[in-house]
Amino acid sequence: MALTYAAARTMGVWKKAVSVVEVDGGVYAPTFSVFIHEDKWAKISPRDRAVIEEMLGESLAMRSAAWDAFDNSHKKAMLKQGLKVEQADLELLATLQDRARLVWEAWIADADRAGISGYAAIEAFFAEMEKLRQQYPSGTGVQS
Repeated sequence: MALTYAAARTMGVWKKAVSVVEVDGGVYAPTFSVFIHEDKWAKISPRDRAVIEEMLGESLAMRSAAWDAFDNSHKKAMLKQGLKVEQADLELLATLQDRARLVWEAWIADADRAGISGYAAIEAFFAEMEKLRQQYPSGTGVQS
Protein backbone atom coordinates (compact mmCIF):
# COMPACT_ATOMS: atom_id res chain seq x y z
CA MET A 1 0.00 0.00 0.00
CA ALA A 2 1.45 3.37 -1.00
CA LEU A 3 0.43 6.20 1.30
CA THR A 4 1.83 9.44 2.53
CA TYR A 5 2.66 9.50 6.23
CA ALA A 6 -0.22 11.88 6.89
CA ALA A 7 -2.69 9.64 5.04
CA ALA A 8 -1.54 6.56 6.93
CA ARG A 9 -2.05 8.28 10.28
CA THR A 10 -5.25 10.21 9.58
CA MET A 11 -6.97 7.25 7.89
CA GLY A 12 -6.14 5.05 10.85
CA VAL A 13 -4.07 2.64 8.76
CA TRP A 14 -0.99 3.24 10.88
CA LYS A 15 -1.10 2.79 14.60
CA LYS A 16 2.43 1.83 15.50
CA ALA A 17 4.27 0.19 12.64
CA VAL A 18 7.70 -1.32 13.02
CA SER A 19 9.00 -0.13 9.66
CA VAL A 20 8.10 1.26 6.27
CA VAL A 21 9.85 1.16 2.92
CA GLU A 22 10.38 4.48 1.19
CA VAL A 23 10.78 4.87 -2.55
CA ASP A 24 12.92 7.85 -3.51
CA GLY A 25 10.65 10.36 -5.18
CA GLY A 26 7.50 8.66 -3.89
CA VAL A 27 5.06 6.30 -5.51
CA TYR A 28 2.01 8.52 -5.55
CA ALA A 29 1.27 11.01 -8.31
CA PRO A 30 3.15 14.25 -8.61
CA THR A 31 1.40 17.19 -7.10
CA PHE A 32 -1.14 18.50 -9.57
CA SER A 33 -1.62 19.04 -13.31
CA VAL A 34 -4.13 21.01 -15.33
CA PHE A 35 -4.70 20.41 -19.02
CA ILE A 36 -7.04 22.56 -21.09
CA HIS A 37 -7.60 21.89 -24.78
CA GLU A 38 -6.63 24.90 -26.89
CA ASP A 39 -10.17 25.14 -28.37
CA LYS A 40 -11.63 25.43 -24.86
CA TRP A 41 -8.83 27.78 -23.77
CA ALA A 42 -9.69 30.10 -26.67
CA LYS A 43 -13.27 30.38 -25.36
CA ILE A 44 -12.11 31.64 -21.95
CA SER A 45 -11.90 35.42 -21.65
CA PRO A 46 -8.41 36.95 -21.57
CA ARG A 47 -9.08 38.24 -18.05
CA ASP A 48 -10.04 34.77 -16.79
CA ARG A 49 -7.07 33.17 -18.60
CA ALA A 50 -4.76 35.60 -16.82
CA VAL A 51 -6.24 34.61 -13.45
CA ILE A 52 -5.91 30.91 -14.27
CA GLU A 53 -2.30 31.32 -15.39
CA GLU A 54 -1.48 33.25 -12.23
CA MET A 55 -2.92 30.48 -10.06
CA LEU A 56 -1.13 27.63 -11.85
CA GLY A 57 2.46 26.74 -12.52
CA GLU A 58 5.07 27.85 -10.04
CA SER A 59 2.50 29.53 -7.83
CA LEU A 60 0.58 26.28 -7.36
CA ALA A 61 3.81 24.31 -6.93
CA MET A 62 4.97 26.65 -4.18
CA ARG A 63 1.64 26.22 -2.40
CA SER A 64 2.16 22.46 -2.44
CA ALA A 65 5.15 22.93 -0.12
CA ALA A 66 2.55 23.21 2.66
CA TRP A 67 1.39 19.66 1.80
CA ASP A 68 4.97 18.42 2.14
CA ALA A 69 5.38 20.19 5.48
CA PHE A 70 2.12 18.64 6.69
CA ASP A 71 3.26 15.15 5.68
CA ASN A 72 6.71 15.71 7.19
CA SER A 73 5.11 16.61 10.54
CA HIS A 74 3.38 13.22 10.54
CA LYS A 75 6.61 11.47 9.61
CA LYS A 76 8.40 13.19 12.51
CA ALA A 77 5.71 12.01 14.92
CA MET A 78 5.95 8.46 13.61
CA LEU A 79 9.75 8.47 13.89
CA LYS A 80 9.47 9.63 17.51
CA GLN A 81 7.23 6.63 18.17
CA GLY A 82 9.89 4.26 16.87
CA LEU A 83 9.12 3.91 13.17
CA LYS A 84 12.09 2.57 11.20
CA VAL A 85 12.43 3.75 7.60
CA GLU A 86 14.11 1.53 5.02
CA GLN A 87 14.91 2.37 1.42
CA ALA A 88 13.47 0.24 -1.38
CA ASP A 89 15.88 -2.39 -2.70
CA LEU A 90 16.66 -2.85 -6.40
CA GLU A 91 14.26 -5.78 -6.77
CA LEU A 92 11.31 -3.77 -5.45
CA LEU A 93 12.25 -0.77 -7.61
CA ALA A 94 12.41 -3.00 -10.70
CA THR A 95 8.97 -4.47 -9.92
CA LEU A 96 7.49 -1.01 -9.43
CA GLN A 97 9.02 0.21 -12.69
CA ASP A 98 7.62 -2.77 -14.60
CA ARG A 99 4.13 -2.19 -13.24
CA ALA A 100 4.33 1.57 -13.77
CA ARG A 101 5.44 1.00 -17.36
CA LEU A 102 2.07 -0.63 -18.11
CA VAL A 103 0.26 2.43 -16.77
CA TRP A 104 2.51 4.80 -18.74
CA GLU A 105 1.98 2.82 -21.95
CA ALA A 106 -1.79 2.89 -21.50
CA TRP A 107 -1.70 6.65 -20.79
CA ILE A 108 0.42 7.27 -23.91
CA ALA A 109 -2.02 5.24 -26.02
CA ASP A 110 -5.00 7.17 -24.60
CA ALA A 111 -3.30 10.51 -25.27
CA ASP A 112 -2.34 9.45 -28.79
CA ARG A 113 -5.97 8.47 -29.51
CA ALA A 114 -7.02 11.94 -28.30
CA GLY A 115 -4.66 13.54 -30.82
CA ILE A 116 -1.89 14.41 -28.36
CA SER A 117 1.55 12.85 -28.53
CA GLY A 118 1.60 11.00 -25.22
CA TYR A 119 5.31 10.28 -25.43
CA ALA A 120 6.11 13.95 -26.17
CA ALA A 121 3.91 15.03 -23.24
CA ILE A 122 5.74 12.69 -20.86
CA GLU A 123 9.13 13.82 -22.18
CA ALA A 124 8.10 17.47 -21.64
CA PHE A 125 6.92 16.62 -18.12
CA PHE A 126 10.23 14.98 -17.20
CA ALA A 127 12.22 17.84 -18.74
CA GLU A 128 10.24 20.32 -16.64
CA MET A 129 10.71 18.20 -13.52
CA GLU A 130 14.46 18.20 -14.09
CA LYS A 131 14.48 21.99 -14.40
CA LEU A 132 12.56 22.22 -11.12
CA ARG A 133 14.97 19.81 -9.40
CA GLN A 134 17.83 22.07 -10.44
CA GLN A 135 15.98 25.20 -9.31
CA TYR A 136 14.71 23.71 -6.02
CA PRO A 137 17.19 21.06 -4.85
CA SER A 138 15.98 18.53 -2.34
CA GLY A 139 17.14 18.49 1.23
CA THR A 140 14.23 20.30 2.80
CA GLY A 141 12.40 17.13 3.78
CA VAL A 142 12.51 15.13 6.98
CA GLN A 143 15.48 12.84 7.33
CA SER A 144 14.88 9.37 8.64
